[in-house]
Amino acid sequence: MQYRDIVFRRIHSTNSDLSQNTPICFLHDRTGFMWIGTQNGLNRFDGTSFKVFHKKAGNNQALLDDWIIGLHQDGAGRLWVMNQQGISLYHPHNHSFRNYINQSLSPISSAPSFSRYTGGIAVDACNDIDGNPWFATEQGVNIFNPKDSSFIMIEDEQRERSKPQSYGWLAHKTTRTLARDSSGTMWIGTVRGLHKSLPRSQSIQTVSLVPDSASNIFDIHVADDGIVWVAGSTGVYRLAQGSQTFINIFDYLPLPFRSNNTCRMIQSDKSGHVWVLLQRGAMMIDKHTLQCTL
Repeated sequence: MQYRDIVFRRIHSTNSDLSQNTPICFLHDRTGFMWIGTQNGLNRFDGTSFKVFHKKAGNNQALLDDWIIGLHQDGAGRLWVMNQQGISLYHPHNHSFRNYINQSLSPISSAPSFSRYTGGIAVDACNDIDGNPWFATEQGVNIFNPKDSSFIMIEDEQRERSKPQSYGWLAHKTTRTLARDSSGTMWIGTVRGLHKSLPRSQSIQTVSLVPDSASNIFDIHVADDGIVWVAGSTGVYRLAQGSQTFINIFDYLPLPFRSNNTCRMIQSDKSGHVWVLLQRGAMMIDKHTLQCTL
């Protein structure tokens, strides 16, 4: 295909039914719809036109909040909408939502709420080996239980020491990112370190990172070859399949570059490279030789 065959169409609120011109997130679901979350509503695009969802006063089955933060589809194909008031579960048969309220805000008494959810905006989501979604929030991790449509909350030890905790404790309540590797292990990145939970184990383990296990974790990426990559405030870490120890790619870089250069995001391509977004610039890593190009 020649480049001249590619046609771009600009979509914005003045020439289409898009609800607002500041898109925050998007998701292509299994049925073919494209979902776009904005600062003022949720949009579903069918290839021709938009269907827009908004919060409606007095309607507890409408979208919980118009400021969309993230979108996620679980193993059962259900669409979850993360917003500033909590999380909304979409029901496609009647275009309604079941709303789970962020209880740190003013509760809506007639709507269902998180089980043991004490607050925090959901910022990321990942399905476990059974297809159930885990949500990373400012107050811990929420695991959806489809048997009773409730949530199990994994919190931090300092704040919840007096409560029974079946899964164990996080190093810090503020959770930024989640990922699942090829073995089914769930990886949890917090502002004070990395954790993992083995498949169906209902336990949390703290993962050691060098030089600082309390590194602020910004992103976790599992490449197609099964290697786990972690971006943090003290480096970019790599865990090969079968290994128990992360290596810090920053150990192979010049000292001036390592100083005060937080890793923000990681993504891999099909040609064998890992791309790292840094506080100052970007870096490309050859997955086979670990050679870095700055």
